[in-house]
Amino acid sequence: MQLPAELVLMIAEQTEKSDFSALARVNRDLHGILNDRLYQHNIRQTGDGICKAAELGCRPAVERFLRLGFDARRPYAPCPTSRYNEFLGVAGGSLEHPLLHATQYGHVDLVRYLLEAGSDPDVRAGNRLTPLLIASKHGFLPIVRTLKEAGGEGNMYPEGDPNFLEMFQRTPIREAAYGGQLNVVRYLISVSEDARSVASKCFLEAAAAGNVELISYLIDNGAHVNYRGWVSEGQQTHDRGTAIFFAVKHNHPETVRLLLQYGATIRGAIGSGSPDVGTTLSRLAVRLGLGEVLKILLVYDASGLDDLLDCAIANGHTAIVDVLLAAFHDDPISLFTHMQSAIKLGHADIVDLLIRKGFNEVEAIYFAVFNDSERIVEHLLRCGVDPKLDIPIRARTLFD
Repeated sequence: MQLPAELVLMIAEQTEKSDFSALARVNRDLHGILNDRLYQHNIRQTGDGICKAAELGCRPAVERFLRLGFDARRPYAPCPTSRYNEFLGVAGGSLEHPLLHATQYGHVDLVRYLLEAGSDPDVRAGNRLTPLLIASKHGFLPIVRTLKEAGGEGNMYPEGDPNFLEMFQRTPIREAAYGGQLNVVRYLISVSEDARSVASKCFLEAAAAGNVELISYLIDNGAHVNYRGWVSEGQQTHDRGTAIFFAVKHNHPETVRLLLQYGATIRGAIGSGSPDVGTTLSRLAVRLGLGEVLKILLVYDASGLDDLLDCAIANGHTAIVDVLLAAFHDDPISLFTHMQSAIKLGHADIVDLLIRKGFNEVEAIYFAVFNDSERIVEHLLRCGVDPKLDIPIRARTLFD
């Protein structure tokens, strides 16, 4: 039986969404009558259909959503139960836009179409992400070019916004540098008015990413190897430190080596605004257990070895102790102090390293007995130490 289209639409308006969708799939005629209503229903209810179409790069579906009433000129607030909420932000509110999703999945043709349809190239999601931030992070250079040519700036907060803090600001070039996206960084510097300033402002992120080719490129384009990141917050100015601090903290030994070759300064590299202020790069490497980084730093600055050994033993970093002992001078008094610490803390592997460095093994077992370190005593006995040998004079004083 052939029902009039008007009657079919009246029936559809009274059905649930799931039944409505099923009805549209019964045959070709019903699909032709109801399909537009399905799109309009989605626009009115969850609003997530166009974002899913943008994710898949399905331009015909996106075009249909726009033709049937979706407004591409501004972001929208989707239904709280929407399954498509990748860019929702708690603090910034719930905002979505298909341009964000077309960018996220690298669909440059769809990005161009949405911009031509009136989408703002700097549309911000609920979590403040912009299309340029997303494209720069993922290295989608064609999309970055398209958005820039459409007038996009892409910063998380526009200048003048009360939340704008220069060195905490997420910008396209910082996202690209942190993602190690050299081609995007090259392009963004090429279209900037001040290449030297821009190269410096993303230098810390490049060091954190550990991309040595990118580091070299930025230095060749004017970035200063000891550039310091600053942030002004009210009346206070905080220092983030220099690039070598970020390279050490993120465990990039080759980046550390390159920065030192370019003349990076080790002392004072950690900023006053960092939680690690008050320590040194070498001590930071010891605390984090970064052996390869530490080896490189010691070539340029081998001061404070006793303090570094104390830190390594306290943290139980056997491999770090081994690195430090290789650079350590033969000082019986210092070895005595470090052996006491290792025994008290129960670090058997470190005790072995100190014995190999020259500490008397019988003296070690008597120190272990004196400190009630049963674990160390058993370990040394298993290793063949003979407790019947004469007690060294220094250890004998413990039992007097």
